Amino acid sequence: LFNWDDVTDGSGINRYTLELATTSGFGGTIVLTQNIDGSPPNSQFQYAGTPLTEGTQYFWHGRATDGTNNVGAFSSTFSFTVDTTIPAAPTITSPTAGIRNTPISSIAGTSEASGLTIEVFNGATSLGTTTSVAGGAWTLTLGSSLGDGTYSLTATAKDAATNTSPASTAVVVTVDTIPPDAPVITDPVAGIRNTAISEITGT
Repeated sequence: LFNWDDVTDGSGINRYTLELATTSGFGGTIVLTQNIDGSPPNSQFQYAGTPLTEGTQYFWHGRATDGTNNVGAFSSTFSFTVDTTIPAAPTITSPTAGIRNTPISSIAGTSEASGLTIEVFNGATSLGTTTSVAGGAWTLTLGSSLGDGTYSLTATAKDAATNTSPASTAVVVTVDTIPPDAPVITDPVAGIRNTAISEITGT
């Protein structure tokens, strides 16, 4: 969908013309010239032609024609790149699955590229976002550490075109920072006895 601001003119506007090309100089690389007529014409255009090429950068600009057919200059040039490829799911490398005796203060992992927005979840609850760096590594520092409890951690990766990956494989971590109660020795009892001690029992 292409959008632009309406143009005003004393005689009114009766046409917008949109050009789409594969180079910023337009010329022989124009792939679309579209007139949008009306009184006034719509200030948007929904492209429904041949699918644009994945990975290709496109450039577009527009101009207006007034009610007496004076044709204005083209606007500034805008560009976009077609990207419909979904990133691969990231991987959580820290913490590892299992039981630990310290709170979780950060979650780290890897992804397929730098510059991806990584969102980390505990179940369906978002714990925050971070950005992958060179090599795809990422680390999310939590605002509040995850204390005692069991957590099912997953992550997704979103690229600049807002394509979002599937969730990563869940890493299930239990945090247990509470030490057990001291045991109690019930036998032998305190004092003097006249037999050797062969075993010690308790609760």
